[in-house]
Amino acid sequence: RSEMVLRSVLVACALAALPPTASTQIFVDVDANGANDGSSWSDAFTDLQAALQTLPQGEVWIAQGTYHPGPPGDRTATFELRSGLGIYGGFDGSETSLTQRDVDANPTVLSGDIGDDDTYGSSLNWWQFAWTGSSNNSYHVVTGTGADPSALLDGVTILAGVGADPALRGGGGLLVDGGAPSLRRCTFRYNALGYGSAAYLADCSSTFEDCIIRDGYTCNCGNGGWTSGILCAGTSDVLFLDCDFINHYYVSSQSQGRGAALNIDFGSRGTLLGCRFIGNQTGNFYPIGGGTARGAGVNAHGDVVVDRCEFIDNFAHAGAGLTAWGDAIVTNSLFARNEAVPHPNGSGFEDGDYGAGMLTVGSGTHAIEITNCTFVDNNCEKGAGLALYAASPAIVRNCIVYDNYADPQLPGEDPVWILKQNLAGTYDIANSCVEGLLQTEPGEDPPEPGNFPGCIDTPPLLVDMPGGDYRLALDSPCIDAGDGTALPAGLSLDLAGNPRAFDDPATVDTGVGPAPVVDMGAYEFGSEPPQGWSDSGFGLAGTNGLVPALAGAGELLGDDPVALTLTDALPNTTAFLIIGLSQINAPFKGGTLVPAVDLFVPDLPTGPSGSLQLASTWPAGLPAALTIDYQYWVVDAGGPVGFSASNGLQSTTP
Repeated sequence: RSEMVLRSVLVACALAALPPTASTQIFVDVDANGANDGSSWSDAFTDLQAALQTLPQGEVWIAQGTYHPGPPGDRTATFELRSGLGIYGGFDGSETSLTQRDVDANPTVLSGDIGDDDTYGSSLNWWQFAWTGSSNNSYHVVTGTGADPSALLDGVTILAGVGADPALRGGGGLLVDGGAPSLRRCTFRYNALGYGSAAYLADCSSTFEDCIIRDGYTCNCGNGGWTSGILCAGTSDVLFLDCDFINHYYVSSQSQGRGAALNIDFGSRGTLLGCRFIGNQTGNFYPIGGGTARGAGVNAHGDVVVDRCEFIDNFAHAGAGLTAWGDAIVTNSLFARNEAVPHPNGSGFEDGDYGAGMLTVGSGTHAIEITNCTFVDNNCEKGAGLALYAASPAIVRNCIVYDNYADPQLPGEDPVWILKQNLAGTYDIANSCVEGLLQTEPGEDPPEPGNFPGCIDTPPLLVDMPGGDYRLALDSPCIDAGDGTALPAGLSLDLAGNPRAFDDPATVDTGVGPAPVVDMGAYEFGSEPPQGWSDSGFGLAGTNGLVPALAGAGELLGDDPVALTLTDALPNTTAFLIIGLSQINAPFKGGTLVPAVDLFVPDLPTGPSGSLQLASTWPAGLPAALTIDYQYWVVDAGGPVGFSASNGLQSTTP
């Protein structure tokens, strides 16, 4: 997990810190009427495929409109992502810089509807009655096989691919069979059929930033297909930053009913930061038999790391929000209004009806850690909040598991005990608020509070659960009641992106660790987001006693202009920029090295006035409240060991 997060952040920091380099640029506009050579907006290519074949590396800017990978009937044609090539949509055809475009106002659509004859239903089940797009659409609208992270697709909608390729079923929207292309602010919609209708990623190490993957459909009904959203297979190791998975439907007639929105298969790993899984469904084609459908939001046979994610209104037989079979580290996340229902298995019994919010299953030894999560208003018979049925017990800390419920029992049936409605299985739990945990089940021995240190079973007092506001209200017993030592290293934000361990002066600390004590649940009461740039000090004087001064400017929002400006350095010399994700404040060359050396940018020249400015755009998709530290070291004979150094500078994302 930490390697993936670090990789993504350092790549993003490098994009922000390095000066822009010249690159070949061509323009595409389906409505252009000039020379059609791509040299300007007026002379833009009208065919995206022709533009891509012309430019091996550089940037392709695409104006709003719809672009097809091939002519009607050519289902194998595809838009290929290549290393060193950035493809940007969202222009109106007048821009001179990337920061001027408006992706939402200028939709750029890469469409697999090569016959321009698709229709869709108007309801959530758009595919059920009025969809006509299965007969002649593109097999793979976009492919990125063999591309490295420098292959970028940014600001487009990938529409209506149908993963019916006989050679490799699936990936109607995107197919990557080995590779690591980067995707940013892309929307996947109305992609259907096969394995991973929106995207099939095999042996893939891509990063998806600020993407929307929605309205997918697939059916494993005799001809194969799993997952209407994204399927990570093979040795994939994929990072999803601030992505939405909405309204996916996967139905199976076999025992493979798993993972409607996102499926992380055996041997793969997924890291999900700031993502939302809303309104996804999985079920069985037959009303009786055929297996239990699990993981409408996420099904992870491989390993999964989840931080600051939301699982809301998902539907399955079991594990509707998240089903985890392997290692699962889940922090600062919300599971609400998910539902699991029974499914008759044909032998007189029913399967399913457990783990509506989150389910763990599987044999073997696995790390299962659930910290600072909120499980509320989920519905099924047992473990509606959490059903922890894996062979390895789950470590549960600082969580709220409350107001999850079973449906009323039929006449003659025994009611489900209140604790088991909320939490079931094998677990090691502490400093959590769990309904019924400390109550005595009829016919059982009273619970021993010492087995559940720091736990309470009083109502958590949320702001407005019926209205969907799951933050802690004033006077909640969950404020300052968690265990700060249980927080995983490096994860210091709540679900809203505010700093963790914020002290409420009106609340007596009842939790563990030094003040400020962390709250229970996904939200930290009273915490507010940090702002902007701050000076960390520790500059080192050089020639003439001058201390180089480093300052930052610009809003730390995706694609907004930012600048790092160095002044008062020795003129006409060489400077080195160091960027880190933490401060070490270590002795170095007679001064203090402020950042950890996570990224080193060498050989930057200072000007005749001893200044240096790096200007770019702030990368999209970085987590909220992320701190990044910067410092320049300047070759300067007047310094103690031949160097002077700027002050440390820290940026904190809002």
